[in-house]
Order: sequence, then structure tokens, then C-alpha cells
Amino acid sequence: MNVGQWHNPENFDARFIRCEHWPWPHVPSPYHKTVYEFTLHPVNPATFQLSNGHFIQPDRHCQETDWGSIPPPFHGLYPPDEARPCYAFHDSGCRDEGFYVSPTLEGPFEFKPFLRWEVDAVLRDSLLAYGVEPRRVNVIYRAVRLFAVLRGKR
Repeated sequence: MNVGQWHNPENFDARFIRCEHWPWPHVPSPYHKTVYEFTLHPVNPATFQLSNGHFIQPDRHCQETDWGSIPPPFHGLYPPDEARPCYAFHDSGCRDEGFYVSPTLEGPFEFKPFLRWEVDAVLRDSLLAYGVEPRRVNVIYRAVRLFAVLRGKR
């Protein structure tokens, strides 16, 4: 199964922005997430090649990511910083509802809308291409799809 290929997956910068906590301050919870800002490298940006041969990039300007929205009790099994480019692309694709697409790695890249299930499929394929174990990818993908359906985003 051809799932795609990464080009320069680590070519982006990330910096800490803030830590977000459970939305109800009066309810005790260990849940929190750290949010980062990332920007793509200006010359050789992180790019993912889809199985159909097209290349995608998120918006090159500042984006926000939390490296996967994985609740802290599961960090031992699913470390959120394990495949940072995959999660950054997914967060960007969800927020923008699409990616910048080109038939060649050199561009030009033009914005194309993606449906939520397509953005989630990019996460699945990019995790596999990044080398994450298929069983773990399956769990992550199913959790992402369930979350999307529960939020009404198909």
C-alpha cells in the first residue's frame, strides 16, 4: 500500500505559545495541552507527497499545533512529539479545511479545500510514511475520525 512520502519533514520551526487547561476551572482535572506556533522553512519546507503523486504543504505562516491533542494519560503509548510534522499538518488542514497542493515538489502550490475525512486520511498516511507502527496509527486514526464525527465534521 503506497501511503505517500515525506520531503524535509523536520524543516519547520516551533516555539511554545501557551498551556491550555480543562475548560472548566472549578472541575479538577489533570488534562492540559501545550500549544506551539510553527512556521515552515522558507526555502525547503516540510512537504508531504500524497499517494496520488501530488505534494501538499500547510500555510507557511504561523500556525498553531498541540502535537496531536493526545490526553496526558496516553502519552506513554502515543507520545505527541513522536511525529510532530504529521500532527502539525493535520492541525493546519483541520483549521484551514485544506492544504496547498502542487503536482511538483518545486511548486507552485495552490490552496485546495479538503473534506475532514481527507485531512484525517493525510494524518494516517503521513504517520505511516513517518514510520509510526501501523497498529498505533490505526488507533490514532480511529480516535481522530470518532472525534470528528462526534463534532459533526465528516
